Amino acid sequence: MMHGRLSVALALLVALTSCTQFDVAVAGGYTQLSVSGDVGLDSSGSPVIDQSIESIGLGEDQGSAYARLEVDMGVPQLAISGFRFEEQGRGTLGANFGNVPATADVVTDLRLDNIKLSYTFEIELGPISLAPGLAVDWFDIDLRVADEVGIASEEVQVTGPVPLLFLRGEADLGYLGLVGEVGYLALPEIEDVEASLLDVDVRVEVYPTDWVDLFVGYRSITIEGNGTSDDEDYDLDLELSGFVVGGGFRF
Repeated sequence: MMHGRLSVALALLVALTSCTQFDVAVAGGYTQLSVSGDVGLDSSGSPVIDQSIESIGLGEDQGSAYARLEVDMGVPQLAISGFRFEEQGRGTLGANFGNVPATADVVTDLRLDNIKLSYTFEIELGPISLAPGLAVDWFDIDLRVADEVGIASEEVQVTGPVPLLFLRGEADLGYLGLVGEVGYLALPEIEDVEASLLDVDVRVEVYPTDWVDLFVGYRSITIEGNGTSDDEDYDLDLELSGFVVGGGFRF
């Protein structure tokens, strides 16, 4: 009986493999992103006072490497991409940031790693296709704000995955392709934490040959959240956005 089941499983696997498309695209490139918005942190129990990213010394364009891998299996499609954003700057606080007092001159370090993984199911509509599915945005965020004299500092660290409802759309125009991806999640207040995430990625792709892919695009990640962590109240309204350009190979 075991040999019979194994034979059936192998036959199904062979049949699926023979009729399933399997294309791989590997790409690398360059991103130039900037962070904007407001942030607030309070440890006194008073209402959180938001202040602009510029007031803590951030907001300039920063460049970094970008990588993406796509596996097209016909109807199901798998894609993973990632980048690192880093910025250091100096500013003057307009309000208290935790135990760092207002009007203090500060040095701020921000590091943000992002990996996006999506799994979609393509629906072809002629030259246009829609691919609904699920995605996960994984973040590793480290924000450190310290006064210039080294007396007071605050560090905010956030690491973990965020599941998203996801939709990918694509238009095939021969040597030119248009790709748009949107992922969204809104969480109601749970244990003093409320958050939402919107991830938008649009690209124009050029195919000079069947196996070469060049692209330029725009990426925007909007994070809104408020809650309490380690006895400190926080409020975030941030957008990380900018362009990405690069190329790769399909095989």
